[in-house]
Amino acid sequence: MAEFRKCFHAIDTENTGVITVEALRSYMQRMHYKEQFVSKWISLFDPKNEGVITYEGYCKTLGLIPKRHEDDGADQARKKSPVEEGPKPTTSSIPTQVQDAGEKSAPSGE
Repeated sequence: MAEFRKCFHAIDTENTGVITVEALRSYMQRMHYKEQFVSKWISLFDPKNEGVITYEGYCKTLGLIPKRHEDDGADQARKKSPVEEGPKPTTSSIPTQVQDAGEKSAPSGE
């Protein structure tokens, strides 16, 4: 579970609990993946074509139970992200299966 959470965090850099298509494209470019990465993730994690991948939907597709923040009652008005707090992952910590979906392309101009 932790490796998949780290992967989600690597793309959801704002820690919102949601990955947009733009965030996927940005990640794809940073990692020098082919466009196929975005289309595979969208087909897997956004089958209704809503334009976002939620953490809950991501976990459900992978057959995982998402961890949630516990509400201590101190701030009822503030919505908490469903994504567990923690250090941001490095690209080397992303599970190989998810990296393989990106199939790296040759860097352009580097």
